Amino acid sequence: MSTDVTPKTRPLSARAAEEIRALMGRRDINKSELARRLGVSDMWVGRRLRGDLPLALDDLERIASALGVSVDDLIPRTGTAQVTLPHPTGPKSRPGTGHPHGHPQGSKRPGEPRRPSRLTPVAA
Repeated sequence: MSTDVTPKTRPLSARAAEEIRALMGRRDINKSELARRLGVSDMWVGRRLRGDLPLALDDLERIASALGVSVDDLIPRTGTAQVTLPHPTGPKSRPGTGHPHGHPQGSKRPGEPRRPSRLTPVAA
């Protein structure tokens, strides 16, 4: 008897839609406002954010621009495609941080900007 131990993951498009919804929530932007900024219908936005239609790379680029973020901010940081490489000198904790590389946010790389938890809306 064979058992499949491969974890079942949601499609990247669905995980990106979840990131977009979270970012919209943090910025207090609703579906209608995003649709207005993109020049599309509410239905276009809704179908992609629900996963009825997958998000294309061009869609991600347009949505990122409309939200004032980079495409990287819309791609989930966790998942099967992420590879963690060991530090060349081994993990060493810096004082006061509790993280091997001194980053309070464990998923950030050196030089990578922090994602704000809430930004003020852009004046139209």
